[in-house]
Amino acid sequence: MSPNQAFIVGGVSSSALKPGDAVEQLEKQLKLMRSYVAEKHGEIQMMERVRTLKNPQPGKAESDPPFQVVQRLQATFSSDAPMVRRRRKSLWVLGLAVVPARLRSRPLKVTLSSRLQIRLSAVKALLKARLINCIGV
Repeated sequence: MSPNQAFIVGGVSSSALKPGDAVEQLEKQLKLMRSYVAEKHGEIQMMERVRTLKNPQPGKAESDPPFQVVQRLQATFSSDAPMVRRRRKSLWVLGLAVVPARLRSRPLKVTLSSRLQIRLSAVKALLKARLINCIGV
């Protein structure tokens, strides 16, 4: 059984001097990702969004803006493996901090006898391949 769906899970963040600017910048990034995922016939699911404020440490000059917004998301595609790698890389270029893609199979209703038939045919094919290698045909 091979996987039929690939999930790319990650997060997008933006920082700014004002909270509204950080949200606006994040929405621009998400708009690009939504259009890319839709173009590739995928689905995107927004998860939780977190807003943070970084307090400057005494004696240190902060170079990063204090307000940050982080959005987690999940993009779902069909599981054509080479395409999933390219899509993951493209989403990374668009600003998605990604974790490795997860592949998932939809549950199939398989009876015990059909499972045994599948295993039996796999064993027969393996034995046939080994026999051909031994004989040298």
